[in-house]
Amino acid sequence: MEINVWCWYLNLYICFLNEISYLREKKKFNLLIHFAFGKYRDNPEIQLKKVLNDILKKKCLLFGKNPEFIPRLLPQYHPKFNGAKIYQIPIEIMNKGPNYIDINATKQSNLSKNHFNYIREDVKMICFIDISVNNIVNSIHIKQYGRFGIVFRNTFLYKKGIKKVHYFKESELFCDDKVLKWNFQYAYRSNLNSQELIDKRELEIEILAYRKPAKMFSSFINLRRLNLKAMEVENVYDRYCIGYNFKKEREWRIVSSEDTYLDFSESDLSLIFVPNNKIQRKLIQYFKTNWSIIPKVEICPQLISK
Repeated sequence: MEINVWCWYLNLYICFLNEISYLREKKKFNLLIHFAFGKYRDNPEIQLKKVLNDILKKKCLLFGKNPEFIPRLLPQYHPKFNGAKIYQIPIEIMNKGPNYIDINATKQSNLSKNHFNYIREDVKMICFIDISVNNIVNSIHIKQYGRFGIVFRNTFLYKKGIKKVHYFKESELFCDDKVLKWNFQYAYRSNLNSQELIDKRELEIEILAYRKPAKMFSSFINLRRLNLKAMEVENVYDRYCIGYNFKKEREWRIVSSEDTYLDFSESDLSLIFVPNNKIQRKLIQYFKTNWSIIPKVEICPQLISK
């Protein structure tokens, strides 16, 4: 009898050590986290209500419209082509690609400040942050979005087409294959055939959805344009200051032009971070009552005030 009791305690201790080891290892690896309802970050109870009613009960995430921009090379004289305007460059020259045109352009440090404006278009997307548990504590995401984070299994996210955002410096636009292809093959041509129109649109979506400034630079603010309609609306990037580092956001996106919601099943949800013990208990109770597969619910790491 005593031996059995000791074996039980030994097994319990081993399970405890394995769990501690798992948690330590997990903190080293990055997760793709969707921070939900960040505008309520100062009111966790409202966040919980929104997550329950709008996400967990419906088992879906809403695609939100984000304003994004295509860098468009202005139709002015280009130093590479001895005074020829962009739309006058022969097609055989364009087809030589970015390696052919970027040599001289990138030597001029202020060239892009005079040669690009930014065409706006709203893109439907769901955003995720690539970050390890250890780094959440000091991340900018906590300040901006709060501590309510949803983690799906990577197999589900990749199946839904999640892709990494690429951050560009202003001077690097002349070395970006996709930006250059759009400018040199499509931007100033009005006689595109049906296949070219399809190719152009696919390229536009790729640039709009997965390109973003590495830092907020002044000419991006000064030269932004709204669609081709040139309508006057509020500047959508005004909440960011000059020099704001977008790369710290480490953003990944799922983009859709047709769907309104991203549906998921109980098995697709892996983990939810919550702000405090009270929210954790409520959420665990909800899962036990309503779901057959219960994801982990953990308190989001935070700095301990001294």
